[in-house]
Order: sequence, then structure tokens, then C-alpha cells
Amino acid sequence: FSKTPSGQLLSRFGRELDVVDGVPDGISSVLFCFLQIFFSILALAGAVTPLMLVPLGFVGILYAKTMGKFRPAARDLKRSESKSRSPIYTHFREALKGVETIRVFPGSRSLWQSKHQQLIDNNLSVFYSIKALDRWLSVRLETLGNVVVFAAAVTSIFLSRAGYLKSGKAGWGITQSLSITGLLSWAVR
Repeated sequence: FSKTPSGQLLSRFGRELDVVDGVPDGISSVLFCFLQIFFSILALAGAVTPLMLVPLGFVGILYAKTMGKFRPAARDLKRSESKSRSPIYTHFREALKGVETIRVFPGSRSLWQSKHQQLIDNNLSVFYSIKALDRWLSVRLETLGNVVVFAAAVTSIFLSRAGYLKSGKAGWGITQSLSITGLLSWAVR
């Protein structure tokens, strides 16, 4: 505690308490999501055709590769954001302790404000990088999701015209493919 800045301690303990409070909800929602994905894939393969497992498997592999690229970068950026946030807390805490000194000396208020603004700008630059990474992920996942829906639609058209699939099942299969893409996108994040 003597070598770690107080802002970093406040940031870390505050964030850890938020994480610990959300663990039970997170575990149940992840389990529910994976069960929904599993049953939706089974329903899609059963309603349309078992051959739908081939494009779904291919897209699942692409989702896993995208997740493998996203997770390490997101983890590093979140760590950087946390490190850039702790000096803001430290600087603000120091200002609260020395508010009389800041008020007494001429120009010290503008100096403190410019230093604080610089710390906030550093933190926001990392935050914007996190949001850019989220947009990168969104574009890739939406593209993969559109591939799944397209494959389900094309398969449904050909099987319906050949008489192997009723139109109601075809529509339901396309709806299930839409729900699978949303669930997989949620699972990757």
C-alpha cells in the first residue's frame, strides 16, 4: 500500500467490487445463452436440414477465431484504461487535500485544471480505442451473422422448391438463424 498510488487502489478496489457483485448474474446469463445457442442450432438443423450444420460449423469456427483476436486486445485496452484512470483519482484526491493551497496561489487553479484535463484526455483516448475495437468486432460479427442468415435463406429456398421443406418451417428456420447470430455475438463479447 505504501508504493501504490491511492488512485490506483481506489480504481482497482472499486472495479473489483463491481465485478464480484456481478459474477452470479454473469454466470447464469452465460449458461442460459449457451443453452439457447445449442438448442437453436439443433432446432435449425432439425427444421431445415441437417446439412445446415456444415455452414453453422464453419461460421462457428470463424466466430471462435474472431473471439481469439478480440479478447486479448480488449483485455489489454481495458487494463490500459484502468491504468490511465487511476491518476485522475489520485490527482483529484490530492486537490481535495490541498484545496486551500490551490485557491491561494495565483494561477494554480488554471494549472490544476489543465493537468486534470490532460489526465482526462489521456483516459478518453484509451476509452475511444476500446470503442473502436468494439466497432471492429461488431462489423465482423454482423458479417458472419449475415452469412448464416443467407445460408439458411438459400437452403430454405432450394428445399422448398424441391418439395422437401414446407414454407412455415423455412420461415421458422430463418428466424432461428437470426436468433443464433445475436446469441453468438453476445457470447463473443
